[in-house]
Amino acid sequence: MNKHPFILVTGAAGFVGSHVARLAKTAGLEIRTHSRRSGPGIDFSADLSDPTALRSLPWDTISTVIHCAAAIPSRSAAFARDNVEAAAALADILLEAKPLRRLVHVSSIAVYRRPSSADWLISEKAEVIDENEIAPDSYAHSKRRVEIALDDVARQRPDVSVCHLRASSIYGSGMVGTTLLPVLVRRARQNEPIVLRGPRAYRQNFVHVMDVASLALAMAGDAIGRSEPVLNAFSDDSCGLFELADLVRTVLGSSSTTVDETDDIDCPVPVFENRLAKRYHARFRSLRDNLRDIPA
Repeated sequence: MNKHPFILVTGAAGFVGSHVARLAKTAGLEIRTHSRRSGPGIDFSADLSDPTALRSLPWDTISTVIHCAAAIPSRSAAFARDNVEAAAALADILLEAKPLRRLVHVSSIAVYRRPSSADWLISEKAEVIDENEIAPDSYAHSKRRVEIALDDVARQRPDVSVCHLRASSIYGSGMVGTTLLPVLVRRARQNEPIVLRGPRAYRQNFVHVMDVASLALAMAGDAIGRSEPVLNAFSDDSCGLFELADLVRTVLGSSSTTVDETDDIDCPVPVFENRLAKRYHARFRSLRDNLRDIPA
């Protein structure tokens, strides 16, 4: 193995990957950064779904991969290419990358099977979607397929361990502005009506991107990485729609009114279990204290 192996961060120009890369550099870690396109701070540019391009990366110097690159619903619908095909090509390369010992995959809460109603405890042992079923959410299906592809690397290579970091709704500087939280924040800042839609009982968990980055780096460590094949990156901030709207208005000092267009229909009521994550990251940032990190 190379005397000075590196951590490779894929998708390092993206929302999560850029924070992982910056935090790793601040911590003095030896890292290399990847993105689909070249740019400032990017060491290697390659389309992960292209095996030929992938082979151009210096795999003989990489001991750890933190896989952040992904298509997400707010930015792209190319889930088959950028998630499934890219993971399959990456897995093939990693089988041959001799120095490799650790894989950390920034996955998603979306891989858990959602019940039709009733309480829904989302722990690391919760049921996940079936890779063979036709999932209504192609993003969720694609992320589960990525998990399976990377797990297969560890199955074929006992010297490699994998951790899937299943994050809830990630927020912070650099996030896309079209999802629920930034839309509410934008309307509150402009003192416009906050329109709430969807099931009235809907709840969501919000985790700061720096907490996800911290957990990703922690999971890249030897002892932790081997002991936790799955870790839920959930904070203590779980909100219903009306709670969230009230929080946004209060923190921002907004005079926005709330327009209730929600539906009184059955939906699962999630309980976001994060006790395991707190063993390695004791304190998550609070949404109240970090709401202003959300772009206008």
